[in-house]
Amino acid sequence: MVERCLLSWGITNVFTITVDNASANDVGIRFLKRRLKTWCTSLIDGEHLHMRCGARILNLVVRDGLDDNKATISRIRSDVRYVKSSPARSNKFKECLRHLKMASTAGVSLNVETRWNSTYLMLESALMLKRGFDMLALDDDKYVSELGKLEGVPTEADWEYAKAYTPILKYKLKHVSFIIRESYGGGENSIAGELFARVKSVLEQMFSIMKLRLLILQCITKLKE
Repeated sequence: MVERCLLSWGITNVFTITVDNASANDVGIRFLKRRLKTWCTSLIDGEHLHMRCGARILNLVVRDGLDDNKATISRIRSDVRYVKSSPARSNKFKECLRHLKMASTAGVSLNVETRWNSTYLMLESALMLKRGFDMLALDDDKYVSELGKLEGVPTEADWEYAKAYTPILKYKLKHVSFIIRESYGGGENSIAGELFARVKSVLEQMFSIMKLRLLILQCITKLKE
């Protein structure tokens, strides 16, 4: 099916194909790798054609870590859900923020449990407005009652955990080297050093090819003009 789509769209140069970890995809990618080689358009001999979905893998890793403190995340999520569940509750929360002279325009973000980055955004926004939630607990009996039916109002320990955990969720690519070295240990001549060198080499190869293709494309565009 993918081959037919590529042919119908007139696409012969395929850099990478990103799929999830289903075993059936491994078979499909091996077929496409052979096919692209026959078209003589396979980059780096198709060595890096198969790209597993990094976002999905990262999400699974982070979700597994979050499960260790699922109750904490759930209580803060209930906080956010409560103030976003109706205009009246949202206005009550904004009143608390105004009383505390806190900006009420930013608001809070409710997470989607299958997306770890949305959990980060939820915790970050909730932490910024924590004092507002504290005041809401004092002024709104229904708030305490509603959350009490679930897992309760977030405790100070919950907020401290969220404060400590949020920077970890703020994942950045520049930490790749650090993560590899922390995972495998050792210096430049260790497994970590060798692995990072391989990652760096592949990225440089891909960058060089893309840079060359961009240059060729620019030249073709100028010739057409």
